[in-house]
Amino acid sequence: MSDLHLSSNETGRYNQDLIIDALIDDLKMVSDNHLRPDCIIFSGDIVNSADDNEIFEEAELILEEFARAAGIQRDRVFLCPGNHDASRNAVGPTLPSIKKYRNLRNIDEVNGLSKSSEYVAHVSNVFAKYSALAKNLENLILCTRML
Repeated sequence: MSDLHLSSNETGRYNQDLIIDALIDDLKMVSDNHLRPDCIIFSGDIVNSADDNEIFEEAELILEEFARAAGIQRDRVFLCPGNHDASRNAVGPTLPSIKKYRNLRNIDEVNGLSKSSEYVAHVSNVFAKYSALAKNLENLILCTRML
């Protein structure tokens, strides 16, 4: 699954609820037809804005509903953050200090970011709410070890 873009904003809630209900129905149907998935992988943008203070609690409930509908334990729901899962409020103040990372030339330089305490602190701050969601679900966070 990908790009649910959950929002607590009333605009678009009707369509959002339709999509969530349809996904739950589809997961139940697949599970009831002996095609139960081993896991659910959510590949980013579970929320529309990580700065929406209420939405991560709702996201947790929805992911738990998805797991129940699929007949799997909630620790079998794996998450990978997307750009909308990052706090824009946290990115803004630190943007000048991370511009130096835009000119990385090779894979070794990219991999070296995990050793940069400044960069790790930045990523941890930007994805703090997302990381809390993943920890509440008791699952691992795919695609990054820095959270």
